[in-house]
Amino acid sequence: MGTRKSRRMQATPTAKMADLCALMLQGVAIKTGQFGLAIRQIGILMLLLVLGIGCRSEGRTDADTQGTEQPSAGQASEDASPLVTRLSERILENPNDPTLYFRRGVAFRAYNNQAALSDFKRAWQLDSTSPDHALGLAEQYFEMNQSRAAMGVLSGWLQHNSPDPEVLRAFADMALYTRQYDVAVGALNRLLQMDRYDAELYYWKARNQRLKGDTALAVSSYQTAIELDPELEPAYLELGVMLAASGDERGLRYLENVLAMNDSSLVARYQIAKFHQDQGHFADAVDGYEALVRLDPQNSDALYNLGTIWYGADSLEKALRLFDLSVRVDPARAMAHYAKGLTAHALGRKEEALRFTRQALNLDPELEPALELFRQLEGAP
Repeated sequence: MGTRKSRRMQATPTAKMADLCALMLQGVAIKTGQFGLAIRQIGILMLLLVLGIGCRSEGRTDADTQGTEQPSAGQASEDASPLVTRLSERILENPNDPTLYFRRGVAFRAYNNQAALSDFKRAWQLDSTSPDHALGLAEQYFEMNQSRAAMGVLSGWLQHNSPDPEVLRAFADMALYTRQYDVAVGALNRLLQMDRYDAELYYWKARNQRLKGDTALAVSSYQTAIELDPELEPAYLELGVMLAASGDERGLRYLENVLAMNDSSLVARYQIAKFHQDQGHFADAVDGYEALVRLDPQNSDALYNLGTIWYGADSLEKALRLFDLSVRVDPARAMAHYAKGLTAHALGRKEEALRFTRQALNLDPELEPALELFRQLEGAP
């Protein structure tokens, strides 16, 4: 970086340290929450893909199925698809064929949850040994927000039948979704007995261990996943984030490996910059955040964290501009409004500081730093 790096940073004034720490910690909390949310969403998607039966149709709500009569064995509802009609006719001829009920359940799922559930139950009653019937019924329960019933179906099937990889995977995913981490790990261990070289199984095992708080076990499982599949990008990313958050420099190396595989990974870029910020490597952090903002100008977290760095370096006008950009991207971010008020106060602009602080308190009336600043400003001459 040469001279550009050397002239950037100034010593943080001692009087600002408490305010600066509060701003930086808020940045950590926000990004951690978003990352966790992102991970949960990926987990749900993987669950639906593993089940392999189908996903919820766009725009459909529970209200769409309430009050809908379930068709009898030989009748389809008035709005039935041609496939449902044909299957209903075949069910009249073969009322004890579980495959027909299963196929009609899949067809009904597109627009009638209750009818689909009825058919999956009937298929299960007629043949409870089929893994497809177990998965169909379990996924339908899960789609209707009955996760306990869904897991009960799969657990019962696994108790009475030889282990099936797809059923075990679905059971493990549901256990993860419902935060039954030990149950999920147990199912994954059974899968590893079938294939101990499956990198993705170690990856999912690591996720459960990390979420449970078993950090050492999670690190070991992530590393095993990476050894088995050196291109398993999510394992590098999650292990890197976990280690970097604790100040472990190994995390930085894993995150850099992510960028070597996928230069467009915004999460990896953010986490590398955040690691440098947390370690006090402010010039490297600024370089990282500025590169990220060039790729993603709407990244409120990067803008906010840049503001905290420049606030600490006493570049108050620059900090105020960055906090303002963060607010423009995310107007509901109370802490960024407070940061604007704090910076305006440091610049001696009382009226601006009061206005920004009021905006923060309108969004979060219990934001303690903003309350303290507001009281201070109200009492100032």
